[in-house]
Amino acid sequence: MLKRLTNSLLLLSLILASACQSGTAEEPNTESSRPNVIFIMTDDHSKRAMSAYTDELMQTPNLDQLAKEGVLFDRAFCTNSICGPSRAVFLTGKFSHKNGFKSNHDTFDGDQPTLAKYLQAAGYYTSVVGKWHLVSRPQGFDEYKILIGQGEYYNPRFTNGTDTVRETGYSSTLITDHALSVIDRVKDADQPFFMMLHHKAPHRNWMPELKHLKAYPEETFDIHPTFHDTYENRSQAARIQDMEIRNMYHSGDMKL
Repeated sequence: MLKRLTNSLLLLSLILASACQSGTAEEPNTESSRPNVIFIMTDDHSKRAMSAYTDELMQTPNLDQLAKEGVLFDRAFCTNSICGPSRAVFLTGKFSHKNGFKSNHDTFDGDQPTLAKYLQAAGYYTSVVGKWHLVSRPQGFDEYKILIGQGEYYNPRFTNGTDTVRETGYSSTLITDHALSVIDRVKDADQPFFMMLHHKAPHRNWMPELKHLKAYPEETFDIHPTFHDTYENRSQAARIQDMEIRNMYHSGDMKL
């Protein structure tokens, strides 16, 4: 969820400090004193698409509630915003050139230390549900149910390391349901749990749930001021990006 907003090293430090603290003489570190941790990531989620920051595009009341009752980052930076490498950064707390997963063309080295392994060693039940996109199999998790590669929006395939099954439905709904199922099963156990809940949405190409396909049949949207930007005199990163209309998958991205 905080993919483009959070310094992953800070986040990992906060989670580990909270989950693995040794406690004090007055308050011993019992199983019940350690918090359950659920890390939620929405893929390629822009700051402008969360009304906790701005209501310019849409209203996101559930995200806003999390921000109001927790912490809202307004002065943070992103270590690597590409979908796969960002997951590797969160898992390891390392820069991409150190964890070895610099682009989506790489394969994640699962043998290195990760947040999941540290928490598993600290007595946590660990799981990852949803998008993985790191090529290698997840390590350090007691269970996982992940999409194949980028995953599909409609009737996606999931694997648990043993079986691969195509499930009927929309990816966001299915991922959420699987996560709730795991939580319901482990929440009353004697050990705390750590879950990484990775949604595919809203990564391109953008495909809404079927019930939302006709949400804006009569709407006309103004062209954004940067629509015709030629990116001249910009940095190389800006010039070679592929998020212009001419580079998109028209039939899916443009809802045609």
